[in-house]
Amino acid sequence: MAVADRGGNRVYVLDTQKRQLEKELSVSSPRDVLWSRGNALMILSEEGKLYLWTEGEPSLLLEGLKDAWALSESIQGLIVWDVAGNVLWNGVEYPPVAGMATMMCLAAPGSVGGENPQAVFRAYVGEPAHSLFPRGRSFVSAVWMGRKMEGTIVPRASGEDRGVLLLGGAGRAEETKDLPVAVLQDGAMLLSALRQACKDTGTLPSCLVVDAAIPFSPEDLERLFSMALNNGIRVYALATQIPSAPLARLVRMTGGRVMPTERLDALPFAPKASWEIRVPLPVDALPSGYPSEAMLSIYVDAGSLTLRDWIPYWPVGFDMGAQPLAP
Repeated sequence: MAVADRGGNRVYVLDTQKRQLEKELSVSSPRDVLWSRGNALMILSEEGKLYLWTEGEPSLLLEGLKDAWALSESIQGLIVWDVAGNVLWNGVEYPPVAGMATMMCLAAPGSVGGENPQAVFRAYVGEPAHSLFPRGRSFVSAVWMGRKMEGTIVPRASGEDRGVLLLGGAGRAEETKDLPVAVLQDGAMLLSALRQACKDTGTLPSCLVVDAAIPFSPEDLERLFSMALNNGIRVYALATQIPSAPLARLVRMTGGRVMPTERLDALPFAPKASWEIRVPLPVDALPSGYPSEAMLSIYVDAGSLTLRDWIPYWPVGFDMGAQPLAP
């Protein structure tokens, strides 16, 4: 939590779980504050200056925002309103390029045979890269068996939205109706409990609703965060108690939110966004059984956003009379 003290020229960052002051920032006449999805604190001052803080001292992002009054957030990004509500400034927060590149995960490899064989993949793009993915055309390039190829990427229709509730105790499991439930004593049980909850479908859910009472270690949260980003899963926190700061940040960075309600029949279901990537394959190249020789690298150029991933790939249904080609 952050609180602006306009008269005292201070912004206080509070740890709501420990109920103590975490950081005191010096900012001239702060008017409004807002936590972004990228876990940065945005600070708007009386002078029309916009600051960003993650650590150390706040850095100046913009100035000259005349009569700027309040901050808010939309799916598109940050919004700054003027005092009359007639003018607004809209901005998009871009995380570091190096971190964004790894937010695509290839899954469900397949192939199309015939005269023009193709490799087919499903691609999941995690937040915040997903919200920045353009609606216009994107370009795909691939490298496989020493060959360079150009492919295509198109949005894929989402299947039925599904969620899984992760509870810290079994006492309320009967209230969840048809929602799959996994009961965790601690975060170390995450993967095994989730596997059990999804055994009927065999696929990961579109969203996870995590009981804030579950004790997570930093390693547990890192594992959950990685799984969510790599599979396009939104994580929500069920506020049975005040969520820890790391869990609250994880929730926002995966596109979810903290739910200040205990009504389990009103849980959100977010569509699991995915794309289909197709890459033409040479008919005269067959990899050996070694994953290193069969590695397929895919790069997606989406304007200001670049994504990449690698996956071992052995085509199915090709003419096996072709001779293996050394990479």
